Amino acid sequence: MTRLECAGETLRAALNALAVAAPDWTISHSNAEWVDRYNERIEDYHLPKSKQQRIGQAEVYGRDGIIVLNAVFDASSPAWLRKIPAVETLRQVWIQQYYCETNKVRWRTQAEAPPASIMISSPYEPDAHYAKKHTTSWVGYKVHLSETCEPGNCI
Repeated sequence: MTRLECAGETLRAALNALAVAAPDWTISHSNAEWVDRYNERIEDYHLPKSKQQRIGQAEVYGRDGIIVLNAVFDASSPAWLRKIPAVETLRQVWIQQYYCETNKVRWRTQAEAPPASIMISSPYEPDAHYAKKHTTSWVGYKVHLSETCEPGNCI
């Protein structure tokens, strides 16, 4: 998942979780255009190709995410909304991917992004991270397996 896919899909996952947990609250705190924007899974081949357009798309996701987070963390909203795992993942991804100052949201550059060892690369597996070994790279887990056997029983 690219950083842009991750941001869009993280927001989509949070909106879906909120819609299940608090449908009336979600409807009253949503924008109509979100239905079309976040209806389907965010996949890279549907996203803009040029760097400037991708930054623009990232900033659209960023503004939408800030609206959701501000609403969830507003004193008038139920506190339990903040404990929904997808909302917490949204909060963490927004800290990692966006710089927010006053009412302006800016997509962080690759150089400003956190290291792969702590960056959330998938909203569905927050503990899975980008890894690379030789020429193979992936988002997931690293596991070391060793095999032992008793003398005479090894094949």
